[in-house]
Amino acid sequence: MEIVFIYENPHAVHAAFAKTITNKWQFYGSNLKSIMKIFLTSIIKDRYKADVVFCEGGFGLPLAALKKIKNPRTKVILLNADPFFYSIPRHVFPIRLLMKFLLIFVDNIIAISEMNKNLFLLTI
Repeated sequence: MEIVFIYENPHAVHAAFAKTITNKWQFYGSNLKSIMKIFLTSIIKDRYKADVVFCEGGFGLPLAALKKIKNPRTKVILLNADPFFYSIPRHVFPIRLLMKFLLIFVDNIIAISEMNKNLFLLTI
């Protein structure tokens, strides 16, 4: 089973956990420009093929969704540890719609706190 950890700047605890499950890490970008560049490059040449994508944070979902589109059997697990769900209602409608659309590619979510769990539940 191939597992890929996609990340921006992982928290030390998340990185330690990721190291226990895989040695395949893929940076997804640190701003909109780099996220789009990596996403577009991955359309043509995907760095890692994966059975499971472990995604640290919601802003890695475009890359995780692309991996799932390329291989529908891929499972996407989102580590809900960033302000993604908190920020959804605060964005303008088109961005909010895109963020919610990306969630259809997520198979499971690991919420790091009760607050993150509640924010997720309010979003769906």
